[in-house]
Amino acid sequence: MIRKLKQVLGIDIKAEEYAYGYDPEYGYISEKKMPQRWVKTTCGYCSVGCGIKMGIRDNEVVSVKGDEDHPVNEGKLCPKGLSEHIPIGSPNRAKTPLLKNVQGVFEAVSWDQAYTTFVDRVHAIQDEYGKESFAVLSTGQLCTEEFYALGKLVQLGFGTSEYDGNTTLCMSSAVVGY
Repeated sequence: MIRKLKQVLGIDIKAEEYAYGYDPEYGYISEKKMPQRWVKTTCGYCSVGCGIKMGIRDNEVVSVKGDEDHPVNEGKLCPKGLSEHIPIGSPNRAKTPLLKNVQGVFEAVSWDQAYTTFVDRVHAIQDEYGKESFAVLSTGQLCTEEFYALGKLVQLGFGTSEYDGNTTLCMSSAVVGY
């Protein structure tokens, strides 16, 4: 009742929601995004490898900033990098492997079951249609070492040369634009 009256009278009812705090490293930022500590890491959106600092409060990622000491981006981030912390805390983010049951509903399964199911299905496709019938189109969100490891898995693990990444199409033009 009091909140409604304040709203009608034009008195600020969202001061707490929009309050600012002072971070000694970055100055004034939203109180909701005020971390207890900053953790250096690499942005996962594309293969550029920008350095970021994730703001952690109560073991949750609440904010992100560019790492000014990182040689790749020198503290600058694209819009995707600036929102890197949002999907981490998403309530509908899958945190365990999921497989559809016979009713078509996703169920959580162990990593061993997920790996076994994946490998069995890939081998079934290759047994029926040949090794080159299975291909991998990877994301542009891997770093060089990850691309290399995935390429070796595809080539040596699955026995196919059908592998490509969409890095050139995904972010290279955006990075130049930024």
